[in-house]
Amino acid sequence: MIEKMITSEEGDIEEFADLEILYEWSGEDTGANCGTLTIKEHEVNLTNLETGSREAYELAFKLRPDRKGYYILVDGDYVYKEEEENEEVE
Repeated sequence: MIEKMITSEEGDIEEFADLEILYEWSGEDTGANCGTLTIKEHEVNLTNLETGSREAYELAFKLRPDRKGYYILVDGDYVYKEEEENEEVE
């Protein structure tokens, strides 16, 4: 399907040889249902991040930076701040 999208009428795909498509997502719950999809040439790489992992939280914060202020990093893991601490963020 990707090949059809980037192939010209003459079938020349060379001018798009360096094209890379990166799709990142994060679910409604911060740090859950996160992942990436990379398409380059004829390769498709799908990565689903483990729910609650540091990588999942960091991707969620990248896509929704407003959420980062509600979490703190403790011993390498993100934890939700208590309500009193969140009032200071707003």
